[in-house]
This record gives sequence, structure tokens and C-alpha cells, in this order.
Amino acid sequence: MTADEWGQLIVSGKFDEVAAAAAGLTEAERRALSKTTAKLATTIRRNSWQDSLKPAVEETHPTLAPHLNLRDRDVVCTAVEIAVLSVCPLGDAKKVRMHTLRNDTHAALVKVLTDRRPEWIDDFVDHHLSPRNEWQTFEWAPLRELIRNGVCAKPTSDGYVRLYAMNMGAWYYHTDQYVPISEQLAAEPDLLDDVWRLFEVENFAFSAPMEVTSSNTPSQYESWHTSIAKLSARGLLDRQRLLDESIAALQRGFKNNALSGYARLHDHLQPTLDELAARQPAYLDLLTARVGQVVNFGINTLKKLDQAKRLDDAGFIAGAGRAFDLPAKGPAKTAIGLFKKIGKRSPQLTPTATRALLHSALIHPDADCAAAAAQLLVEWRAQLDEKTIAAINERLPELPATVQALLQPLVVAANNGISPSLAGAAVTPDDAEIATAVAELRQQADALPERWRTLVGVDDALAAVDEDRWPAAIDFVWTDVPILTGVELLPRVESADELLDLVARAVEQVESGDDIERILDGIARLGAQKPPDCERRANPILQRIAERPQFNGHSITDITCTPKGFIAAVIWWLGGDDLLASFRRDWERINYSSNIVDFLSRRCEETLARLRAGHFGPMLSTPTHAGGWIDPLAFAARWRYWLANPAARLDLDLVLALHRMAPDHRPAALAELANVEHPSIAAIRWALGDRSTPPRIAPEAAELWVAAANARGQDSAFTAIADAGVLLQGPNVSGRAHYAWTISWHEWKSFSGDETFRLPQIKFTRSPALAGSPGDDCLAALLHSFQDRYWRPSMIEHLASLQPSDGSGLLSAGIERLIGRIDDPSSSFEPNHPFLQSLIQVDRPLDELAYLALVTGFMGKDADSAAVARDALIDAVDDGRADGQAFGALLSQLTLADWLKLNRISANLAEVARNSPLHAATVAQAIDALIAAYAAFALPRDFHHLLTVQLELLMQLGLRPTEAACASLRKATGSSKTGKLSARMLALEHRPTAALAEAKQRLVESRLLRATRWAAGASSGL
Repeated sequence: MTADEWGQLIVSGKFDEVAAAAAGLTEAERRALSKTTAKLATTIRRNSWQDSLKPAVEETHPTLAPHLNLRDRDVVCTAVEIAVLSVCPLGDAKKVRMHTLRNDTHAALVKVLTDRRPEWIDDFVDHHLSPRNEWQTFEWAPLRELIRNGVCAKPTSDGYVRLYAMNMGAWYYHTDQYVPISEQLAAEPDLLDDVWRLFEVENFAFSAPMEVTSSNTPSQYESWHTSIAKLSARGLLDRQRLLDESIAALQRGFKNNALSGYARLHDHLQPTLDELAARQPAYLDLLTARVGQVVNFGINTLKKLDQAKRLDDAGFIAGAGRAFDLPAKGPAKTAIGLFKKIGKRSPQLTPTATRALLHSALIHPDADCAAAAAQLLVEWRAQLDEKTIAAINERLPELPATVQALLQPLVVAANNGISPSLAGAAVTPDDAEIATAVAELRQQADALPERWRTLVGVDDALAAVDEDRWPAAIDFVWTDVPILTGVELLPRVESADELLDLVARAVEQVESGDDIERILDGIARLGAQKPPDCERRANPILQRIAERPQFNGHSITDITCTPKGFIAAVIWWLGGDDLLASFRRDWERINYSSNIVDFLSRRCEETLARLRAGHFGPMLSTPTHAGGWIDPLAFAARWRYWLANPAARLDLDLVLALHRMAPDHRPAALAELANVEHPSIAAIRWALGDRSTPPRIAPEAAELWVAAANARGQDSAFTAIADAGVLLQGPNVSGRAHYAWTISWHEWKSFSGDETFRLPQIKFTRSPALAGSPGDDCLAALLHSFQDRYWRPSMIEHLASLQPSDGSGLLSAGIERLIGRIDDPSSSFEPNHPFLQSLIQVDRPLDELAYLALVTGFMGKDADSAAVARDALIDAVDDGRADGQAFGALLSQLTLADWLKLNRISANLAEVARNSPLHAATVAQAIDALIAAYAAFALPRDFHHLLTVQLELLMQLGLRPTEAACASLRKATGSSKTGKLSARMLALEHRPTAALAEAKQRLVESRLLRATRWAAGASSGL
């Protein structure tokens, strides 16, 4: 068979005929076809996601193009992989995309490998079962057939165990062919031997439900749990070993859902009391685990032994203290209950139990657990010696206020009959210290200009220290303050050698959004320069770029995020025009960018055109400071540089520069650009604050003037350009962008129709609306029309830097993404936490959209997003931007719509409140406003999560709920947790503590710091 005939067979997509044709080939004949096959496979794989394979095949294999199957691209992709396995060596076989070889291709896959029996078959199988090839793995059926036929040995890898676990019980697609697991294992003893590997390798055999009630489940369906129990009952699996292995697996550091499966298997085997007692040391060992559900399983199993009066009391007391170190509530409460029972029957063990309670139970994050521990200590007071009581008294200041109150009867004796202060005074400065500190703050305030004291609310905060109130929140807009005083200067690339190093790192991983800007600016300024060893260092970079484009990666070769024009500029600098032409042929067919990425690509192409024409110089739009801000003085210097080269096009570069313009130094920049003549200078001067009225604006200059209006930032600016002839419509085009939102629930049925799923959803309405007109293509509008993309973190940072004065468009997209993944854990594939990073900026006012973003960060299971949301709120409280009342109002809107997961919100708010008395006071304000919103409604049953946090905060600060909140609390009666907590809060008295005084002092300090910084920045021009 000739290479051409072989290629025609492949591109026709007749994979069965490919397998048949290869059957009679000798190894020499296979080697002769190998190179052609590998090259064709590369072409097809690189272009498998394109609409058609034809352009690529015509370019690389023109003689095969007429034979290409144009109707079914998938069979061509399958045929080429079968061909590779038929004739190519191991290196090429490892590149085979096994996910394309499914179901009807199994016979062809087994045939080519059985006919060929390559010596490398075992290495090939192990490679495709490795974790790094998770999506390229073997299907179980063909692998099992190859093992039965003796073509390959049974794999010993972890990947084989996972495949075995997943596929033995599969029933979803071929219910009519389903054979219960126990029957399969009993029929093939070598498969029975593999059962023990399920306890050694992390897998999810036991994570699936034991009972599946879907309407299309086979009647004879068996879970792994049921199958194991059946085989054990038949004597085919050792029952005692199964119990031992299920316990041992819990200590192997597997993921939580796998661990829960082993615990369920253990219980499904229904061990007798004798079997449990024989393994008591193993269950006690589980109490030292760092995973809550493992400790919970161990404690609950030991609880069964306690009920049978067979518990090793001393062993349990010695080991159970670790249960209090975990945040999970269940293990801690069970352990305290067992401690109580042991204390009654074995009083000599109470000193040891007391030490465990004192060490960590009293500060357990769950308030109920901490309270139960305190109550137990009070019950044991007759058995506690003076040394132990003194230790409890010494620990008292570190404990939550609610726990201090419960321990009061116990520690009165240690204070000679005088009740200790339970208001947190021991951990806060005394009144004299606070008075001295406030006096010093007044002196600092007196030295500040009145403008900044008033804007930041310093005087109001100082007055609130002496009055029984909280100061009003600060209110400012970005155009009124020296933004650059709160952001770091961004270092620029100073040499071609530094530039090459930066590009080399970005090809592997873009570390921040600033890297893209620094690289492009470096090429723009230093493009005529190259390091002496540039060719040697550039070749690996170019080779990496030339590889198949990365999707959802973290490199600049990720074509879903990186502008193609940017890659073109990098390639031109490293390899010149010839290499750039080759790149364009290979990548121009790619069309995976969103509109905003297309804008950035056109900006890069504009820059590249200047460079190819020999015009090197600074980018107008490169940020001078972190976050995307440009110092107007630096911009003015750049503009004057380009005045000497009027041939260079700077249209898009200028538009982006104006969107990034900081409010600092604008008068000085205007003076620098006085007497400058240029067609764009009127728009630039107006953007910088020139008081003249815009002239009549031509249509071709409309986007530039829209950018200038965004630089000014006021509503009046958009009215002015509209009056001057700008007819474009859209957010931040015909008016400042505003967002309204509505929330609802989305419900849908499972595939079988047996289950209903429910998720929250949000719909944003922008005004002015996107008009479906040319205005939608303006950068200003593009920043409010983000398409749903799986952007890498650095790309999200880059997009946030395009208009640092208004991130509402990107933030709303982030909120939608966070809600879409509300019940999903953190993901490196879909990272959402970068959307929240902009909220940490010290001079970014927190509006309703910002608070909504924080709440959605708190609501989800995404730990990364929750952590960033907490950090953002903590920082905003520290620097004085956070307004508890406004945050509470936002929470009220969501809670009244039954939209919040109160347990998650409460946990995050409690974490924020722990940072300082100021954070505690701010969170308390927010929760109080939320409680007050229920004046006309009954508090929901799960509201106790928030009330638990609020009770602790109010006791710490010496406050009681506001009257509006009390009105809501009075309606919560009964013995529920919510009712009991409401009653306790209503019984609180208003006795402000030193903690509240410290909170007010810290607020004054933060406002003074802001006012001082702004005053210093304004002195250099604002």
C-alpha cells in the first residue's frame, strides 16, 4: 500500500477499513507509513475544532484533500488515531486522543493492537491511564478485551483501579446489557483480586448512591456496597479484612467524597458489637484525623460502643480532644455529650477531660459547641481544683462574650466573689488609654485642611467618639481624590534582556494582568533592540508558541484570552516578518475571541504597524500604576514624544489611554499640552479638565470623545458630547453606566424526571442600554458587554485594568459567574475569585454592585472566592470604605427573596468580625439592618445562623439590637434556635464597652490616614 492510498483511506474516515488494511502489514511497511501518518495526525488534531478540516488538509496534504470526508469530521479524527496505532512508534502512540475512540470504534481499536501486538503496548496502556491523561484514558471494554486476549498485561497503575471502579457498575448507557458487579467478579476471579486495590487507591466506587431510584435503572442494579456485601456473604471476600480495609482507607488522605464512601461501606457491612469492640483502637486512631467526617465517623462508632457499655473511657478522653480542633460541629457536640456521660461514671477522668475542653472546645467556631463545653465545666465545678479554675479564669479574656457569660458562676470564686467583666475589656485598651489616643487624633485632625477632613468625615467620626452613635459613612467619587496615592508605581521594562525574560515566563504562565501591558510597551519602545544571545533564547519560546494553541491555559498561547495581535507583536520582535507571516497563516483561522479581546487585538495590530514602519516609542495607554491607572503627566510626556512623528497611528492607543486616566496632576498635564496643535488635542485637553465646550464632533472622532467623557466621569460630560454631535448610544457612551438587577430561582428536572434542581439566578439591566448600533463597538460599551468566557486570572486582571474608574461591567459578569457556580468548589479551570480583586483597591468606593459581589462570594462553595470576598470586606472596614448599613440593606433585599444561604453568609461574616472591634461593629450594623428588614415578615428557620453571630457581637460591644431590629425579634417565639436566640438578644442591655470605644477610635484613625494621604497627594496637583 502506498502512502497516498493509506492517506486517502484515513481522510475518508473509514476507520474499520484502516484497521483491516493494517492487519497484513509488516513492521517495515508500518515504519514506511509512519511519518506520513504522524504528520497527517498533527494536522487533523490541530484543526479538529475548526468548522472544516479542508483548509488545513489542502495546505499540508493537497493530494488527500479531494478524498476528505466533509460530512463527518469525527470519523476522520477517529480514523487517524486508529492509523497512528497501526503504524507509528510509541512516541506517536502516546499522543493518540483516546477520547475519540468510543463505542463503535472499540472493535477497530482492539483489532489493530491485537494484530500488531507492539512490544510497547504495556507502556502505552500505562501512559493513557496516568492522571495527566484524565481525558485521554482507555475505555474499559477494549482494555479488558486486550487483557483477556493476552495482548497486554493487567495494569498495576492507579489509573487502572479508577477505571475498574468506575466501569464495573456502569449502567447509564446500556441498561439492557447490564450485569451486576457481584456476578461479573464471581465469574472472573482475577477481577475479584482487584477489589482490595479499591481501598489503596483513591477512587469513587463507594461514593455512588447505594440505591438508585431513577426510572431507567436496571431492576438488577447493584452498587459497589451491595456487591461487596453479597460477595462477602458468599465467602468470596474476607469479611474481617473488608472491615479492616474500610477503616484503614479513612486514614489515607483521600478526598472527602471518597472517604464518605468507605464509611458507608463499613456501616453497610453491619459489624457486630464484638467486631466493633475488637477494632476500638482503630476507631480511636480516627479521632486524630484532620478531616471532620472521618472524626465524626470514629466518634459515632465509638458512641455505639458507649451505648453497649463497652467504651474505653480513658482511651476516648485521651484521644477525643482533637475533635474540638476541627470546625465541624457534629464531632465536637458528640464528644462533649460523651464527656458528660464519662464524667458521671468515671469522675477521676474529669481533670483530663477539663484540659481538653479548656484547650479548644471553649473557642470552637460553632457557638453551640462552645456553650455546651462551658456548661459542662460549670456542672463539673465541684470536681475542679483551684489550679484548674484559675486556668479557666486566665483564659477568660480570650473567649467569646457568650462563653464568658456562661462561665461567670465558675470564675466568681477565683475573683474573691467579684464577677469579672464579661464585655471584652481585658483584651481592649482601658478608658484612659483610649481617651489619650483620641486626644492625639484630634490634634492630627486639626492640622489637616478642612476640605479633606470634611470629605473623609474625620470630624463626624471624632464627634461620635463622645456621643452614643456611629458616624455616617464616607461618600466620595473617584474624580475628587488623588487616586495615585493609593496604588503602587508599575515598573517598566528597561532592557531587551529583561523583556525577553518576561516573554519567556509569559509563554509558560502569565503571572499578572500587568505582564501583557509591560511586554507590549517593552516591544513598542525596545523593538529595535535584541539581546546578544536572542536567537538561542528565542527559539524555545517560538517553538512553544508554534505548538497547538492552548485552551483555558495560563499562558499567552491561550487563544481564548490572549489577543492574536499581541502574539503577532511578540513573534515579530523575536522572528521578524517571515515568521510573522507563517504565524498568521496558522492562527488567522482561529475565531475564539470575544469583542473586547478583538479590540485589544486591533490595538496591538495598530502598534505592530507602527513598529514595522520603524516608529518606536512609548505606548500612550500603558499604565504607570497598578490597577491600570495612568498618571496624566506621564501621558503628556508620551504625547509630546509622538508629536515629532505625526505619521504614526495612535487612534486605539489614545482611546484606551483616556479610559485609564487618573484624576491626579491634570492641571499640570494641561499646562504641558498648552499651545500643542493636533487634530486630537481638543479631546485630550477636554478629558484632562479643560473648561471649554466641545466643538462640533465629526462621526469619525466620536469614540475618542466618548473616551474623553469617561475620563471626566460626570453625567454632564456625556450630555456635552451628545450636544456636540455624538449620536452613539450605550452604557458609558450616551450616559454613565448604571446597573439594576432582579433575582429569581431557576428550576429544572433531572434527565429521568425524578428530581427537581433549583439554583439562584440574577438578571442585570444596564442603562443606557446596548443599542445594537455602532456605539456597541466603542471600548466604553464593550466594557459592559462581556461575553461568557473561561478567562484565566491574569486576563480578568487585565480586563479590570482597561477602565479602573468603572469596573461595573466586569463585576456584573463576575457576579453571574459566581452564582452559576454557587454549589461548585474552587476551580483552576473556571477561576472566579479574580473578579473580586478590584474591590480591594483602597480608593474604590463600595456601591450596591460591590456589596452584591461580596455577598455572592460569601454564598458559594468556592473557597477561593469566599477568601477574596472576606479580604476585600476586611480591607474596606480597615480603610473606612465599608458601610454596615448599606451592606445590611443589600443583605435584606436578598434574604427577603429567600435567596441567601445563611449558614455560609454567617460563617464568612463571623470570620470578618474576628479581625478587630471595628470589624465586629461594622458586621453588627449590617446584621442589625438585616434583622430590622423583617418587621413585616417572620424570621426564617435558618436565621439562627445569623443570630448566633449577632448575639456574640452585641455582647462584645455592649450593645442591644436597635428598636427596629427588636420589633422583628419579638415575633420569633417558641423553643426553636431562632426563638431562643431572639429572646437572649432582647434581654441584652445597652452598656457600651471598651471594645466599642476602640472600634470608634480605629475608625477615626483610618479616616485620618485617608485624609492625610489625600491631602499630601493634592498638594502636587489635583
